[in-house]
Amino acid sequence: MTTRPQAGREAKIKVLDIINTAASARELLLNRVRAINGDPRFENWVVCGPGRHTDALVEAGIRVHVIDSPPGVSLRYVSPSRTLSALIRLFLLIRREQFSIVHTHASVQGVIGRLAAWMAGVPVIIHTEHGSIFFDGQKTAATNLYMGMERFMARFTDHLLYQNPYELEYARLHNLTAKAKVHFVGNGIDLTHFDRRKTDEAKNDEPRGSQTARRQTIIVSVTRLDPIKNVGMLLRAADELRGYRSDWEIRIVGDGLCRSELERFVASRGLAPSVRFLGYRDDVPDVLAQADIAVLTSVKEGLPRGLMEPMAMGLPVVATDVKGNRQVVVESLCGFLVPLDDHVALAQRLMLLIDDLDLRRRMGRKAYQRARESFDERNVIRSLLNIYREACVSSACLHAETVSTVGLA
Repeated sequence: MTTRPQAGREAKIKVLDIINTAASARELLLNRVRAINGDPRFENWVVCGPGRHTDALVEAGIRVHVIDSPPGVSLRYVSPSRTLSALIRLFLLIRREQFSIVHTHASVQGVIGRLAAWMAGVPVIIHTEHGSIFFDGQKTAATNLYMGMERFMARFTDHLLYQNPYELEYARLHNLTAKAKVHFVGNGIDLTHFDRRKTDEAKNDEPRGSQTARRQTIIVSVTRLDPIKNVGMLLRAADELRGYRSDWEIRIVGDGLCRSELERFVASRGLAPSVRFLGYRDDVPDVLAQADIAVLTSVKEGLPRGLMEPMAMGLPVVATDVKGNRQVVVESLCGFLVPLDDHVALAQRLMLLIDDLDLRRRMGRKAYQRARESFDERNVIRSLLNIYREACVSSACLHAETVSTVGLA
């Protein structure tokens, strides 16, 4: 199914973004694609899995093509039959619509999308690495397998984009880029939606000299409930934290495969009064505005919005000391980094922030400042547009009349 908002007939360079879920398309691509479509040179489409979140893209005037999956099965998980079906449907779509640029995201979609684009003869193929499949503590056999896959797929890629400078250097060091040009583009958020003024208003101007909050301390984690996000570490820390004091509440925003298992743990430990699962929310800025501390316990990250967003809201953060998180959080300045799976250390850092309101405020101010200076999504969009323009100019496969029409010749 393809949704087709009305569009002009003038010649444009057609771009196709391919991503896994509708929720990811909304969260990661909506602002960016809308901005690219605002440039008269481009017409940017999106391919993603089914879901209600496609409505936001369509309402923004974005053409969305949905690749259906069997009920209850996500395209994010490998199935030979669905993979082959997706490859064929993508190939037919790309060939029919004559895209000049195909830009893939996520691991499985990165493989399927790039192969389909190559089969269809797309002039420019781009892949963004959102969170490397290589991470600290990964088994050697898995690392070697993934490295072989990345080297193979780089043969079908013209440009590789990295959010994290560590990942870019890792790819170069291990010769994972083949002929592709590599770019550091970073990651960012819409700072007009995430602003600490909302937090200040929600807190109703609490007294600055007070060392004890007038209400429960709210701890929030915005994350997927998947194994790689390691939410169980936060729940174990909650169990530990309960031994110190009880005037706190943890709110977990997000959904995923592990939700039932995590809810069972909360029930078994008697944590239900202090831990709330809010599910997927469209009003994340409002949820963050009510919070005092943010947490992210991932095993690995690219450059996580789950830290950028609360920092932009003026919240101190506590995160696992892994790649991605450590590129966002400045230790002891805007938050704390704790060893992976050390739930006791996490509980201790949370206790420190719960006890010390002034420390929370100082770190929150520094977090806000870092977010404003380093994580503005507009910078990512400018970098991406420059890459698209340069790729179009350098590609000999683009039709001369199209390039001339959009003013790139």
